[in-house]
Amino acid sequence: RGVFAGGQTDSPENSQLAIIDYINIHSFGNTIDFGELRTADSRVSGCASAIRGLFAGGSSPSDNDDIDYVVISSEGNSVDFGNLSEARQTIGGSSSSTRGIWAGGRAPSGVNTIDYSEISTLGNALDFGDLTQSREWTTATSSPVRSLIANGENVSNIDSVVIASAGDAKSFGDLTVSRGGVGAVSNGVRGVFGGGNPASARNIIDFM
Repeated sequence: RGVFAGGQTDSPENSQLAIIDYINIHSFGNTIDFGELRTADSRVSGCASAIRGLFAGGSSPSDNDDIDYVVISSEGNSVDFGNLSEARQTIGGSSSSTRGIWAGGRAPSGVNTIDYSEISTLGNALDFGDLTQSREWTTATSSPVRSLIANGENVSNIDSVVIASAGDAKSFGDLTVSRGGVGAVSNGVRGVFGGGNPASARNIIDFM
């Protein structure tokens, strides 16, 4: 299953949404109602184990530090998990099978903070380390071992951390074009980064 949470509408303008939808990834079709977030929110970041999905931060309408969770195999409203170390939105979320990483974000400008959460427990996020530079509109993806944290407003640098440890990020490389608000996916071997702003970069797909 894939699970999607929050967002905003154009009409009424920038209205926050509490909607949680899901899809069955192996099939085709529209999303199905899963439940609702505790608070209507947009610019939420997600990560997951095979059992739980976590949603953190966002703009509702101001920056917040909430972490919610759902059990992916069931439906229902999200439940309080804990809090980030600081309120922020547009965070790069990624995970191994046990640990979630929350990197960068906007609070209200870019930050270099990296937090982590143990997905199977409840509680506040803990300090992991720092990015090589502050960034907002951050995107992340991961293998079971390593998280790659990319982009930001006018930032092309990609950082990496080893998820099972703690410490500051190290430089991994660069995107082909500096851009923010990129979408990222991974199959555990290859990471793919697509789209973003400015408009001239919206059809670009990079991989590593």
